[in-house]
Amino acid sequence: ALIEREKAELGGAQLLSQAREAFVTANYTTAVALIDSIRNAFPLAFNAREEGILLKDSVLLEQAREELRNAKDIAGDSIDMEELHMKVTFYERKLLHDLDQKQTH
Repeated sequence: ALIEREKAELGGAQLLSQAREAFVTANYTTAVALIDSIRNAFPLAFNAREEGILLKDSVLLEQAREELRNAKDIAGDSIDMEELHMKVTFYERKLLHDLDQKQTH
């Protein structure tokens, strides 16, 4: 069972690495898809899944911040700036909460 876990963690770590690369290049959709695939592909990769939660929080937070920056550039009346601010705040809080709850398995 330990070897199974180690193999799963290695596979999960590879997906996390790919997700980080996608995140750095602002390919948020790909990053989230890779992170989400860890649970299905490597259910025993508990540490990789924990790291994936934090990375996904970071991706979604940066995506929300980018939406807010773009909205400010457009500054149109049809865009609800308050809603975008709330979205950013939500992901900031979620990231802090998940960091606090993170465990090593």
